[in-house]
Amino acid sequence: MKKQTVFVGCATALVTPFDGGSIDWLSYGRLIDYQLTGGADALVVCGTTGESATLTYDEQKELVAFAVTQGRGRVPIIAGAGSNNTRAAVLLAKNAESVGADALLCVTPYYNKCSSEGLYAHFEAIASAVKIPIIIYNVPSRTGMNITPSEYQMLAEIDNVAAVKEAGRDIGAFAETAYLVSGKLDMYCGNDDMLLPELSLGACGVISVVANVEPKAVGRICYSYLGGNHLRAASEFRALYPTIRELSKGVNPAPIKKLMADRGMIVNELRLPMVKMK
Repeated sequence: MKKQTVFVGCATALVTPFDGGSIDWLSYGRLIDYQLTGGADALVVCGTTGESATLTYDEQKELVAFAVTQGRGRVPIIAGAGSNNTRAAVLLAKNAESVGADALLCVTPYYNKCSSEGLYAHFEAIASAVKIPIIIYNVPSRTGMNITPSEYQMLAEIDNVAAVKEAGRDIGAFAETAYLVSGKLDMYCGNDDMLLPELSLGACGVISVVANVEPKAVGRICYSYLGGNHLRAASEFRALYPTIRELSKGVNPAPIKKLMADRGMIVNELRLPMVKMK
């Protein structure tokens, strides 16, 4: 049985703006308003692009609460709640739910690579601790761990696991996963440069980095394709591709923060061990 759909279209993987080592709350509020006026269908806060690995538990909770308040229910607020420590992931999930997050984005355990049995137990523990839907996040280039299509099929049996953010590079695995979980889980593209082919294989949207600067453009691609105008979607994708390509010239979120700083949106600052692009 298919679970609740969290969003359709473009969810922006929001950066966390810093200034002098602290969160720049004024810029953060402006970024959220920019997304909402730009037509973003959801916001992801405290994800990889939000530098979650360098945020304290309190900062993550505050960032989610701020986004919920600023968003005023206009779009779903999806909170990153991932860790390679299941207890930590459960705490993050509970914190996010307690301040009003609509859904969670939970990355696979990293570094201490677990078995299929451990993977299932990890996500089941998070799911049983909260009532809001969970989007599983697979990003093998960062975690060193990859979820296989058969493992997705297994994870789809967890009640409030509702969707997948697939950021692997194997288009064949994406197709196989989409086939196996059809009618059970929604599929989201996790790489901007793979948006068009993954829409063609059944993705209902994207969790996008480039949408930090171009939410309208990313949304148009999604809705053109999902509305059946595939040629328009392809044309819109080609128009956005040079910007997407620029963001591949460094490790996310350094390139997007540089671009946003160049456009006067934020200070070009990251937390160590990441350093800014010049």
